[in-house]
Amino acid sequence: MLAWRLLMSVVILVPVLLVLWLDAQPEYVVAGQPGGWMMGLGAVVCILAARDWLTMMQGRDEAPNGALVYLTGLSVYAAGIVPSRLANGAPRPSFDWTLGALVLALATGFVTEICWYPSRTRPTLRIAVGLLGGLFVAVPLTALLHLRCQFADAWGVMAVVSVVAVVKCSDTGAYFVGRALGRRKLAPHLSPGKTVAGAWGGILAGCLASVLYFAVVVPWVMQAASRGHWWQWAGYGAVLAVFGIAGDLAESLVKREFGCKDSGKWLPGL
Repeated sequence: MLAWRLLMSVVILVPVLLVLWLDAQPEYVVAGQPGGWMMGLGAVVCILAARDWLTMMQGRDEAPNGALVYLTGLSVYAAGIVPSRLANGAPRPSFDWTLGALVLALATGFVTEICWYPSRTRPTLRIAVGLLGGLFVAVPLTALLHLRCQFADAWGVMAVVSVVAVVKCSDTGAYFVGRALGRRKLAPHLSPGKTVAGAWGGILAGCLASVLYFAVVVPWVMQAASRGHWWQWAGYGAVLAVFGIAGDLAESLVKREFGCKDSGKWLPGL
């Protein structure tokens, strides 16, 4: 399992870093907008994650209409990246577009279930699960893209990389500390492999990774000093680590609810 985790981490990081590198180069800007390469990558991930959500639902009464999950995910994601105005070259989110996407998805869910009723059971639950699946995959991707677009240049890319790098280092630290020192379970009914010691190890690893990232990596890549102080970087790493652990448990909750060991099959070990 560890070998698969390391291998798939490399498989994930290489194309992601390539896309981020392209996104940071002024000569490769897509349609004059920062974040153009990330937009395309996010759409692909959105589709794959929506498919995994539907796979977990197979054979259950509340399994949603696949079109509803894809429509919700892609429409909310697309609406979240439509700029309402341009400020300093960076697009800003438009609430009107996102609200319209949600209304469209909700209406589609109800119309579909009305047409199929009563041949399919639990229609309102199916709509709720379908909408949740679309939002579950679209909202985090949109948030990452908004983070990238806070800056029109490579600083936005470095902000996104900081999230990916710190969370991944935190996860790795939690894994090794948990295996070496873990005794007391963190959430035994949700994720038996997670321990309290592992959680603390993940937080510590996140803090250390964040400090090293902003003290060493960012100045080396950007040829400019990072803003802030070491204790602010450490606090940022701790926050990301805590939310990473919480997000992991949230996905474990979904998997337990639907009786799945893994939430997807296209990334072995992850």
